[in-house]
Amino acid sequence: MDTNFWGNDTITIIALLALSFSASIGFYLCKNLRIHLGKNKNINNNSNTTVSGNTNTIINGDSNIIMNDSSVKTYVNKRKNRKDKEILNILFVDDEDKNVDDFFLTKLLRRHGYQNVHKINDVDDLYQPEIKAAQFIFVDITGIGIGLGCKEGTEVAIRIQKEFPDKIVAIYSSTENHNVLLPGFETIKYRFRKNDDFQVFLDFIEEHNGEQNE
Repeated sequence: MDTNFWGNDTITIIALLALSFSASIGFYLCKNLRIHLGKNKNINNNSNTTVSGNTNTIINGDSNIIMNDSSVKTYVNKRKNRKDKEILNILFVDDEDKNVDDFFLTKLLRRHGYQNVHKINDVDDLYQPEIKAAQFIFVDITGIGIGLGCKEGTEVAIRIQKEFPDKIVAIYSSTENHNVLLPGFETIKYRFRKNDDFQVFLDFIEEHNGEQNE
């Protein structure tokens, strides 16, 4: 009898078992990798906003926007603070002798769905209800400031912005001459001409809704 027959056969069986075991492990790993990738794909496709702490990536629909930590925080806060048109409080300070229903800017904003729009002729107190409630405050330069003892609306806007730094405060006027020497003028980042196309005001509000002035 050949004494090597069973020895060789045993080695062959062990080799086949090892090969089968390796194939099973490989199949298991590939299956789990496909499941993992599938889950990540679903997250990318279905999430409206996903923030990845490792890469600072915001995934919005199909668009991947790479941002640093500061930009991610600003983006998320803006979305969180964003208000519906019916709720967003917008205030115009203008001495034009027209009420909120007749003043052209407030009237057009209401037509575009912004119902919480207000107008006052001047500011008598920085803490009056209209000022405290507003997220956006547009101040006309001319004819404004008597109530607070200011020479013009720019001074009023500066005082509002300093007292309420989170509010979006802008100035506007029919003239382009601004007193840039006023202390604190640089705090007013947004300036408009009164005769700017209404779309300029509308786009500005829609772009900065939810933003906190910094």
